[in-house]
Amino acid sequence: MEDVKKLSRLAWLIEALDGYRVGRALDPRMVEERLREFMDLFDNPSHVVKVVRVSMDRIVNLPARDPGARRWATVYMTTRLMLRVTVALFLLSALLAYRAPPTGLALLYASSALLYVALVLRWYSLNRVLDFYESNRSRFSGASRRLGEVAQDLIDHLREAVRRGAVRPSKVRLHLFNTDYRGIRVLRRPGVLRECYLCEVVP
Repeated sequence: MEDVKKLSRLAWLIEALDGYRVGRALDPRMVEERLREFMDLFDNPSHVVKVVRVSMDRIVNLPARDPGARRWATVYMTTRLMLRVTVALFLLSALLAYRAPPTGLALLYASSALLYVALVLRWYSLNRVLDFYESNRSRFSGASRRLGEVAQDLIDHLREAVRRGAVRPSKVRLHLFNTDYRGIRVLRRPGVLRECYLCEVVP
């Protein structure tokens, strides 16, 4: 596994698993598809896939058991549709700006207002969901631990690739929400413009 691009995909997978541990869930199908790309790294690949799938499912479905969290999760998903509609309206308003300026301008105002509302709702609902995960970590601590163990195995393989000289640590830096992994060095901590730790593996 000497391909730098493949090692970058491995780093993406580590970040995705780490994100799940704090409720930053990506499409589980994408994660599982990427995981299957690295099945040769595990002694029992089918078990690893099952563990990851069950753990992700546990974390993703946790808000459904709480009325408040479920409501904000629904709002967050709804804003995705709103943003798509807004993009379509922007494109349509750009077209109408040449053929029917008054209508195009009115549509531009409407789509701008919709975009503002969608972005605010998306930001606020996401933070409410993340607050729920933060205050309920004990309810998915087992799933978090199992995902952390798989992420650790992948980090170990990434470190081995660095030791072999297949890639420089600076080429596969990790953006992590958790720093309880062996063999990583924190380069930058979360700040105003960064929500996660910037890390690199230690050979």
